[in-house]
Amino acid sequence: MARKITFSQAINEALSQEMARDESVIVMGEDNAGGAGSPGEQDLWGGVLGVTKGLFHKYPGRVLDTPLSEVGYIGAAVGAAACGMRLVAELMFIDFMGVYILIRSSIRPRNSAICSAEKPLHPS
Repeated sequence: MARKITFSQAINEALSQEMARDESVIVMGEDNAGGAGSPGEQDLWGGVLGVTKGLFHKYPGRVLDTPLSEVGYIGAAVGAAACGMRLVAELMFIDFMGVYILIRSSIRPRNSAICSAEKPLHPS
């Protein structure tokens, strides 16, 4: 019989497995590492839907909080991917502006010399 888990738990397990397998995987997003950043609040929320809960302490330095600026950290994720890192940008909710920035940012660097690495960008 198949085990039943929530969608958030499945994402959490997949992130943990991939972070254990590959040290170049970094997760960034709003409230992923606890939001306020005070010692008692680290890993408090685990992201907006709890998908990163427990990863902050399990993978130190690889679960990062971002400001409330989806456009900013989508751009950072695209830049990191262009340089060979595997960055997961955990978004609360995506709108057309976020999709536009993701597509636009991933197309532009192709013709520039930002990094020489392949671009492992998977917008899913």
